[in-house]
Amino acid sequence: MAKLKLITFGCQANEADSEKIAGVLAQEGFELTETAEEADLILINTCSIREKAEQKVYSLLGTFQRLKVQNPRMKIGLCGCLAQREGTRLKDRFPYLDLLAGPGAMIYRIPEMLRGGPAPPVLPRPKELLPLYVDSPRPRRESLFKAWVSIMEGCNYLCTFCIVPYTRGQERSRPPE
Repeated sequence: MAKLKLITFGCQANEADSEKIAGVLAQEGFELTETAEEADLILINTCSIREKAEQKVYSLLGTFQRLKVQNPRMKIGLCGCLAQREGTRLKDRFPYLDLLAGPGAMIYRIPEMLRGGPAPPVLPRPKELLPLYVDSPRPRRESLFKAWVSIMEGCNYLCTFCIVPYTRGQERSRPPE
C-alpha cells in the first residue's frame, strides 16, 4: 500500500479538508504514515492567513526536497489556501513540487493529478472552483466522537483586510434538503 504523509496548517476548514484528502486518497490505496521518509506522497495542506504558517511550509519544503533527492519517486504537493493564492509561482520557487491544489472541492482532483491527468496550468480563480459539495468518499476522521461538518464555505464580501474570497472562493452552501 502507498504511504501518505499529510501535514495540515491553519484553521478548522483546513483540518476538514485534510480529512477529505485522506479519505479520497484512501480510495486510491494510500494509508497515512507519520514518517516523511517512508512516504510515497507528501501533501502539505496550507494556510495563507498567517505569515508564520507560510514560513513553516517553506522550511518543510526545503527538508522534503532533500528526501526527494534520496527517493525520486516520492511526490510532493501543496494544497489549500497558500497553493490557491500563490499558484504557479510556487512551482517557480520550488520546481520539485509535483502537485498544487486549492482548497475545498479542488482536493477531489488530487487523484486525477497524481495519475498524470490534466492539471490546470494556473489554479482556478474562486469563481471557477468546483462545487463545494460533491459526492465523495468518506473523510478519514481523526476522532471517533467528533467531526468537522462544513455547512458553507467561502465569502461574497470583499473586505480589504480579508483573503478568504480569494482563496476559498465565493460563498457556497449545502442544499437545504
